[in-house]
Amino acid sequence: MRGNAICERMIGTLRREVLDRLLIVNEHHLRQVLTEYLRHYNTARPHRALGQLTPAQADTCPPERSTSPSTGSAGSRS
Repeated sequence: MRGNAICERMIGTLRREVLDRLLIVNEHHLRQVLTEYLRHYNTARPHRALGQLTPAQADTCPPERSTSPSTGSAGSRS
């Protein structure tokens, strides 16, 4: 089920950011557009899940995680 949700999200993203803005004339054109978008998606487009880094940046410097005070620690027992 999770894989299907990921695919549906990616298809929606492709439609909104690429396919709704272009008229694709043939398969070769589609492949060129998707290759360029994939390059943009992985090197220039920030991702919320990666702390607004691009996937290329996240490979070299992982996003900092916010630390919130815990309500209790399972590891510390008195």
